[in-house]
Amino acid sequence: MKFFFAAHDYDKVIIANKENRESYNKKVKNFLSKNNFKALNDRLTWDDKFNGSKGKTFCSRAIDIENIKDYKGFEDLNDLFQLHLRLLFEDLNKINNKVWRKFSQSNEC
Repeated sequence: MKFFFAAHDYDKVIIANKENRESYNKKVKNFLSKNNFKALNDRLTWDDKFNGSKGKTFCSRAIDIENIKDYKGFEDLNDLFQLHLRLLFEDLNKINNKVWRKFSQSNEC
């Protein structure tokens, strides 16, 4: 299972140098922390599978589906997918405007 994150202006943004790319990846990884995504992080064990940007503003975070104990077939997978989408939605709605502004307007990258 993978969650993908890309800038809204993905087609226009290139992270040109290694320093900016590392800064961007660090900022995204910190944003995805337990502080901002408590419900989702309490349910999933990520094993630090964060895939940072390689040149454009695109990152992902993944978990190995085999590590999810409740998964036995399609119906279970469908239920898990819907659960995790609800948790993600819940977390996104709890993030306050100050956190969003800091994340989206930061000059770190």
